[in-house]
Amino acid sequence: MEVYLPSSCYRDKPLKIEGIVIHYFSLINVQPDEPYNLQDNWQLMMDLNMPKANRQKYLTKHGDPANRMYASAHCLIGRKGELWLTVPSDKQAYHAGVSRYNSRSNWNGLSYGIELIGSKTSGFTDAQYETCAKHTAALANEHNVPTDMIVGHEDISPGRKVDPGIKTGNFDMARLKREISARKA
Repeated sequence: MEVYLPSSCYRDKPLKIEGIVIHYFSLINVQPDEPYNLQDNWQLMMDLNMPKANRQKYLTKHGDPANRMYASAHCLIGRKGELWLTVPSDKQAYHAGVSRYNSRSNWNGLSYGIELIGSKTSGFTDAQYETCAKHTAALANEHNVPTDMIVGHEDISPGRKVDPGIKTGNFDMARLKREISARKA
């Protein structure tokens, strides 16, 4: 489903996809009773990119509300495997931040960001793995992305980020890569 964020939520700079970064995203800290609602997570991502005057009240609890936080990704994958395209694939999303991996820095400028709706303790559903593998394999085929350039946020921002939880066992990257390999041309 295409539910693109407003253009203020991403850089209007061309993106040549050379890598793919897996993340997690949820409302666990702002809406703990229903942290995995896909529509609400999309709304939060949009709100994080808006000036203070346009933000919802709950965002003032997290960080300096006077500044934009710039958090977006090219797609969100819900707990039931729903795929929402949120940033055009030829534009730079704000998903990587300060990043370096495989002798490359600025992963916002060279990678496609996938947000799985989940948290550091939730684990991920079979439907999410299936959708993520299918989408990632299609991107990897189309853009000639090698398997070693399909990474977690924690790989490109070690010490700063822990998502999607490869090192803690929250996310099974080996499983994802097996499922991608089975779908690659």
